This record gives sequence, C-alpha cells and structure tokens, in this order.
Amino acid sequence: MAGDDLPRTKHRPDAYYKAGAERILVSPGAVEMGGLVVLPRMEDFHRLDAASIRAICGKFSLSEALVEEIVAAI
Repeated sequence: MAGDDLPRTKHRPDAYYKAGAERILVSPGAVEMGGLVVLPRMEDFHRLDAASIRAICGKFSLSEALVEEIVAAI
C-alpha cells in the first residue's frame, strides 16, 4: 500500500499541531506505520519513548476491534 492508502483515522496526530514544547513533528507514513518513526527534529527524538510513541500512534491508527471487523467483513 502507498502511504496515502494506509488505514488510519487522521492524516496527522494531534501532537503535530500543538504549540511550543508540546509540539512533536511526527507524521504517519508508510515507514512509521511499519514500525519505524522518523522525526525531523532532534529534540523530539530525545523526548519520546515507546509509551509516548504508542500513545501518538493510537490517536490516528484504527483500533484493533475495527481492524478485526474489517477483516471479518472481507
């Protein structure tokens, strides 16, 4: 699938649009959805951990229940 065809609920997570210190420049694409997070700012790289990445991805990814529903329908 191309990056624009990935199943997600939003184009970018809320953290992308926040101001100041709360802003994290992460935009889901094929690489991120595959498990590798690309961050253009070093400051974001140093402050993120596995839990915060999971939380960010949870804001734009489909829920496990919805994925199971889609798979069952196919």
